[in-house]
Amino acid sequence: CVANAEGKWTFTVYDTRYFNPDTRNFYVNTATRHNNTSELSAPFVVGCKSCVCYVTNNYDHGKNSLRAEIDSAHSGACLNIEFQMSGSQTIQLLSELRPIEVPLSITGYFENSLTAITLKGNSKFNGFNLVNGYSTIQNINFKSFDTTFNVSSDFNNLKRNTIVQTLLPAKIFGNNNSLKKNCFNCDGRNMQDTSSVSDNAIEIYGDNNIIGVFENGNSFVNAIKSGDLVDSGVGNSLLYNAIYNTTQAITLNNHGNNDYPPPTNIVSRKDGDIYYIQGRANQGDRVQIFTTTYMRNDANVFVVETIATDGTWQVVISSQYILKDE
Repeated sequence: CVANAEGKWTFTVYDTRYFNPDTRNFYVNTATRHNNTSELSAPFVVGCKSCVCYVTNNYDHGKNSLRAEIDSAHSGACLNIEFQMSGSQTIQLLSELRPIEVPLSITGYFENSLTAITLKGNSKFNGFNLVNGYSTIQNINFKSFDTTFNVSSDFNNLKRNTIVQTLLPAKIFGNNNSLKKNCFNCDGRNMQDTSSVSDNAIEIYGDNNIIGVFENGNSFVNAIKSGDLVDSGVGNSLLYNAIYNTTQAITLNNHGNNDYPPPTNIVSRKDGDIYYIQGRANQGDRVQIFTTTYMRNDANVFVVETIATDGTWQVVISSQYILKDE
């Protein structure tokens, strides 16, 4: 492979004779320019893809603690961390965990249909700093962090996590990250936690991040300023998310998402027992409709979507979303 202008390079090793997914894999490399070849690099490890490291206690550190198993993952012992525990468990962290510098998957478990593992900080340090990319954090409750997810890398997946009593639930500097079914400033029952208030629920500075997909939208609540703040990043998809009890649901700063304009000329009408909403948007725009409480910046429940094929659009609103006496 060839290094880019920033001096960065990437190569892909598939599951072949050069990569064994069931153990650690070690490599060395050289660099050559103008026919001048370097010495060999120091050996580096690619972790065991199929191996699992297990957390068996709720200690801050020590054998089989979360902190110790993250260290094990960085030594190549595994690329998956799971919890061999029972019932609801809280891990009180006394200091920040090391940055995640390998493509690591950390998966909690459920107890009575609720996420059972809670990571708790002290509001002075971050939860996870994802600096490598290609990591997955899922099925975990987070409480009392400065920034819960500080994401400076690409292609990470954050799924079915809940975050409460945190200064900033998520800050995304990287690109092509995915957030699905998370609940920011709300508990495991997807209800708002009135003790959890942040300036913004999520801040996005990178490009092409996917925040919510069909039937797997996120909930962003109790944000003093904005539910979703897109600051300078472009190509970010914010779909199917419930955003409420915020001053402004979506905010575009510094030409974030290229200051893309919302639909206009919106009117509603009733024809017999059928209710319609129609308006204008740029040709080809994907238009989503949400219920609200007559507050411009609340998006409570996703209702329906359509495409503005010729710059205009129209949707039929199901009767289940119509309050006939209001």
